Order: sequence, then structure tokens, then C-alpha cells
Amino acid sequence: MSISIVQDPASISLAQSPIVFSVFENTSIVINTGFQYVADLYYWTGTNTNSASVPDYILSKYPNTSFHGIFDFSRILNSTLQDLAEANTSNVKYYAVDFYTQYLSGSTYITGSHVKSDSYKILDGYGIFQEPIGQAINLKTPH
Repeated sequence: MSISIVQDPASISLAQSPIVFSVFENTSIVINTGFQYVADLYYWTGTNTNSASVPDYILSKYPNTSFHGIFDFSRILNSTLQDLAEANTSNVKYYAVDFYTQYLSGSTYITGSHVKSDSYKILDGYGIFQEPIGQAINLKTPH
């Protein structure tokens, strides 16, 4: 069993845009009724090499009719940038995803091989200048 990433997002994305990964397992085990694609999502601030060792979220999906697993992480990642302006020191986050498969065989879960994505960057497109929407024009920054 070997899972592969067949679609990944741009290296830099706005957090409000779709952030979609598609994965595929090229074995007949995919038709097992208990088969799932699993994604361990890691996100962090700093640099692209500061990845955490424990996932922040674990998501699972059943395969679609073409046996692919499609994950959109935009809502989760966008929520990490919703801090108040005073508390949010950066409008940039980094993330990576570790994908694998699992299925139920009797009473035991069998886990397949792992494949980890590259590190990607998300930007908060609405928080670039830290100004509230609807603020009077004379109070806005010169940008």
C-alpha cells in the first residue's frame, strides 16, 4: 500500500481561499467499506522549518467514487488567523499535512504508509493592515 498526493495547493495561499489536497491509494483495499484517508494537519508560526511534532487536527475521509480522498483545510487554517489585532503578531502561518490510510480488518485498524506534504504558507488577506472594515477613510493607513 502506498498513498500519494495527486493535487496540492499553491505554495502561498490566502487563508480565505480553498486549500485543497487530493490523495490516492493505488490498491484494491480502497473498496473496503471501512477504508479511510486520514490527514494529520500541522500549523505553526515562525519559519517553514519550525513544524510541530504533534498534529493540531486529525481529519478522516471516505474515498469518493473515483477512490480519491479530497481535503480542504481552508476553514481550519483561516480560523487560526482570526485573533484580535493586538494578540495576532503575524498574519502568516505555515502548515504541512501527513496523509495515510486506515481500514478496519475484523476488530483491528490497519494503517498504511505515510506521505508528508511540503510546508506551505497561508496569508490572512483581510488582516494585512490590521484595520477594521468600514473604518472612516481619513483614519486608514496611507497604503
